[in-house]
Amino acid sequence: MTPAPVRDRLPIIVAANGPKALGVVAAHADAWVTFPGAAPEPEFLAATAERSRALDRLCADRGRDSRAVRRILLAYGSITPWSTPDAFPSMVERYRELGIDEIVCYAPKPEERAVFDKIVERLAEWR
Repeated sequence: MTPAPVRDRLPIIVAANGPKALGVVAAHADAWVTFPGAAPEPEFLAATAERSRALDRLCADRGRDSRAVRRILLAYGSITPWSTPDAFPSMVERYRELGIDEIVCYAPKPEERAVFDKIVERLAEWR
């Protein structure tokens, strides 16, 4: 019982934080993934705002509507959505304001499980 083959084209999703890779996103991608790497979260937040504006300009330069490119945050490193009960909702709001459409989070560490379980019960609030 294997899944049926994919019949529609697969979306192209490019993880990019540098100018050249953002150009690839603007020209070809269905979605852009941004990620903090080792950057402190406040610094990454500011950089994400700048990169998002750059992506808008790069799309416009190519005659492409930047709203057609989904924007995805890979939350890890300095972004800790399960660290406190307020961490996830405040993360969602910060990145929603920047135009992020989707957030990908890693599974909680064992010590974060209680917070994770409480957030999961309320996930519909942030959709």
